[in-house]
Amino acid sequence: MSLFRRDPVTGRWTIFTPGKLLIENISVRHRSDTAPGFCPFCPGHESKTPNETFTIKSQDGSQWKLRVVPNKFPALSSDALPAHETYGIYDLIEGFGIHEVVIESPNHTSDFGKYSSEEARNVVRAWQERMKVLSVDKRVRYIMLFRNCGAEAGASLEHPHSQIIAIPIFPRLVADEIESSRRYYEWKERCVFCDIIHEEQAQGIRILIETENFISFVPYAARFPYETWILPRRHQSHFYKIDDKCRDEFAELLLQTLKRIDIALNLPPFNLVLHTTPCHEGEVGHYHWHLEIIPRLARIAGFEWGTGFYLNPILPEDAAKKLNSNLE
Repeated sequence: MSLFRRDPVTGRWTIFTPGKLLIENISVRHRSDTAPGFCPFCPGHESKTPNETFTIKSQDGSQWKLRVVPNKFPALSSDALPAHETYGIYDLIEGFGIHEVVIESPNHTSDFGKYSSEEARNVVRAWQERMKVLSVDKRVRYIMLFRNCGAEAGASLEHPHSQIIAIPIFPRLVADEIESSRRYYEWKERCVFCDIIHEEQAQGIRILIETENFISFVPYAARFPYETWILPRRHQSHFYKIDDKCRDEFAELLLQTLKRIDIALNLPPFNLVLHTTPCHEGEVGHYHWHLEIIPRLARIAGFEWGTGFYLNPILPEDAAKKLNSNLE
């Protein structure tokens, strides 16, 4: 039987159609390599990238463990001026932005799910440190952190890396989340994300991992098969403000969550995105930073584009059961 489920954050609806959309096809799709060739991110090729903005080196300083560099082919330019112009009903802003690449490892064939705990902590530390620095720029309104893993998820290079883009405008998708969560807060005087955590803990059927400070789970109205969220259990608005202990705990939870996804789904392509409160805003009671992991197992087609609904052939409870089934 098909089901409609409503996302309590955005009000968006997902239609679950168990068994009706070739579940067999989505369960065997795994990420393929990008085109082979010269890799500018590998050790020895440092001169092929712009100068580092952040680096973590081995204890003796002889080798790098992680590098952050400006994107050589940025989507936006830090030289542009974010001046807002209007032409009748149309708005225009020059393409200002700061686009950086986090080269997560010197190992070309590694990936997050294969990292050691130290490597995972280094990556999350780099994310946090660069977001802190970029958030000081008064021209920046929002910082987007994302990771494309596999050619099917949009990765142009196989070498493990993530990206950070600081932009002068507020993304519509996050704005909708924040506005919806604000309305919920005004109605119930509680954060909707905090309520989601409490509900997931009470039901206990979609949780993957729960630690002292974080929880990973398959959301109730997941848009995509095996979509997974990670949230801090205590209310926090800004990712880059978490303390070192929580940062390392989050890194370990992310590592273990991605390992489960890789094992259960045979190394699927995926996108990882972080949603956080805009720069220059203090702590807010209604919005909760969170990370979304989206395995790319199903394609968006005409119905989704035309309605804004999503079709998902895997119930979240079944997805969580599969992701929890390969525990040692």
